[in-house]
Amino acid sequence: MSIYDYTGYTQGGNPDRLLLNSFDVVFSNQTLLGVETIFMITVYVYDDSVWLTKFKEWSIMPYSLNVLLDVQTIPFDLPDYVYWIGRVNNFADLRKRSSDIRKNRKHNFRTMSFWA
Repeated sequence: MSIYDYTGYTQGGNPDRLLLNSFDVVFSNQTLLGVETIFMITVYVYDDSVWLTKFKEWSIMPYSLNVLLDVQTIPFDLPDYVYWIGRVNNFADLRKRSSDIRKNRKHNFRTMSFWA
């Protein structure tokens, strides 16, 4: 989305908004692509909005007993800022868990550096 799309969508939203924080969340899902897949998205927290963007995906072996073992084999550039949030079945779960991390309720979520 361009900055012009943003200002139009938000009916005059501030294009010079302040970026407060950003982090990545990693989760697994079976319903989006029909097979168990690991996704990573970037969450940008601005002073007036929160954006979920930059979807990346990794296919994993079917019938994996422990998806977390597969996630641990993926190299991350900044593992201290990448959170594992488990299996996500719908957008509401993704939004809620990302919001919990944004609000510093991280006790249920570990960074990938914790698992390394």
